[in-house]
Amino acid sequence: MLLLAVGSCRADDGDVASLATVSGTPAVSFNAQAAVAEEMVRCLRGKGVPAVLALWEDGQGEVNFDGGAPWRLCQEQDGMCHGGGGTGLTQAEVDAEQAVLDQLEEAYKPEWERPPKDKHGVSYLLVGDADYTAQYRECSETIDYVPALDTGDPAAELAYKGSVAEATNDWIRCAREHGYPQLADADTPKVDRYQTLPTALLPLTITTDQLESLLEECPLDDFWAGQWPNIGLDADGYNSRLPVREAPIPDARTRALAEPLLTILAAAIPVAPPQIDESDGAG
Repeated sequence: MLLLAVGSCRADDGDVASLATVSGTPAVSFNAQAAVAEEMVRCLRGKGVPAVLALWEDGQGEVNFDGGAPWRLCQEQDGMCHGGGGTGLTQAEVDAEQAVLDQLEEAYKPEWERPPKDKHGVSYLLVGDADYTAQYRECSETIDYVPALDTGDPAAELAYKGSVAEATNDWIRCAREHGYPQLADADTPKVDRYQTLPTALLPLTITTDQLESLLEECPLDDFWAGQWPNIGLDADGYNSRLPVREAPIPDARTRALAEPLLTILAAAIPVAPPQIDESDGAG
């Protein structure tokens, strides 16, 4: 990973050229995501934020910060939080820095409890003991920065999603036998950096009583090795078919119907994966 301070210089032809070098060596060519990350870094630095661009080996770019202080960035576009920093610190120092971030984050708890209806979450930027949320939100008005994603192992992703799909389809077969014959099989797994997941899609019209009864007939505890079905709702924003950033924001009516159902589903997930008793011959 290369850390770059990003500024700009004026080329001979009058165009603005990117300045992104380390010890005089030109940086790796940017892909589209990295170009947006560079734009965000330039905007933040212009507002006094000690941002730097971290280039990944695969060409992606990550907004990072001078000095290596731990940082936390949460985004309203998908409700996800990202963090980093702390390189060279002891575990005790990292824990102390994270405690400071946790304290700063308390100011945004009320927003998390009631996020805007047209957003997936809350945006804020915390670096060390400083809150740069105002600057980040200003930059975000015109720059849609998407953090770098770990490409991981495509084969491992497909294997994991395949096991999810198998468990989910097993659960769907049970649900069909107990009053929901219309349920379709889960979508075929695909490699997309875990942004989608095979899902059993229950109708949004199912009542809380009906859902509780269905989970009694088809309990999630029946599944082994910590791999249980992925169950969602057949509605935009709740079906795991699109990355959250691309999914439509559910309207107020959909949210009102979905939230009590999601509460029941969350409570039904086993707290810990069941252990296989090797003495029973499973292998």
